This record gives sequence, C-alpha cells and structure tokens, in this order.
Amino acid sequence: MTKKKKSLVFQSNYGGGNVQPAQYIIELICTKKARMSKKTLSHKFWTDPEWSGFFKRWLKQVHTLIRRYDSLAIIGALNDPKSGMRWSIHSEFMINLIKEHHKRIKSEKREVKVDAEQMERARESMPRQPQMQNALQDLLDIDTEHMDMSIDVDMGEGIKGDFYE
Repeated sequence: MTKKKKSLVFQSNYGGGNVQPAQYIIELICTKKARMSKKTLSHKFWTDPEWSGFFKRWLKQVHTLIRRYDSLAIIGALNDPKSGMRWSIHSEFMINLIKEHHKRIKSEKREVKVDAEQMERARESMPRQPQMQNALQDLLDIDTEHMDMSIDVDMGEGIKGDFYE
C-alpha cells in the first residue's frame, strides 16, 4: 500500500471548483499574463483554444517547480507585490523570490513544530492541578449528601390523631 501525500486544495477563481496547487498556480500566471495583454479570462478559460495550449505548456513546468519548492512559496511569490506584472516563474528574479518565500515557509513550519514539541514537554512536566469545583458540581454534591442523610421514618399503621379520625 502506498502512502498518498496530503495535497492542498485551492478554490479556482475561474469556475473550476476545488483545484490542485499546480492548476491554481497556472491560473495566477494566466491572470497576470492576461492583465499584461489587457485581456480578460473567461469562465473555465483553460478550455478556450486561445488559452488551452498555454495552460498545457505551463502544467509540466509548474509540476517541476512544485517538486523543488513548496506550492505556497510559488503562490506567495506570484502574489508578492515585488513580482509586479511578472508572470514567468522561470526568470531569475522570480526564482529568487520563490526561494525567499520557500525559506520563510520552511522556517515557519520548523518553528511551529518546535513550539508544539515544547508545549508537549511543558504539559508533561507540569503537575496536574485539582479540578476546580463549579456551581453545578457543588449543587450535585449537596444533593447527594441529602440523599445519604435521609431519615428512615416508620409510619407504622398510619398516623393517629384527631385530624385523621
């Protein structure tokens, strides 16, 4: 049995529903290219003959980059204001920007892992504190005390007196 790598899912901006990181990255690239060319992208533009060839050409290249860098780093670089209108992710500038985002993401993941480990160690080393009583628990305790202190009264044959005769 092979393990499947847990993959992120993104919401398509062009009607594709949930898409894999590679398609989302290509959508960002196409969006930048369309803005630069002063064109608009239609709903599910990758089926349009004008864009389908471009989309397919970039698919393999994006998959190659995703093997090297975190997909969030590529998306971050494309959305970074420093990237401006650059849409080609193979330029030296964009590769350096992707590397910068990749390092930042790796260090954040490392910090989160270290923080989680430190919290686990701290939790294990802390003495357990007694559970604090709340108002409901106090009422339940009082109720059980009264039940334990119930008085057994022998009524015998009944109560006799003027009232009942």
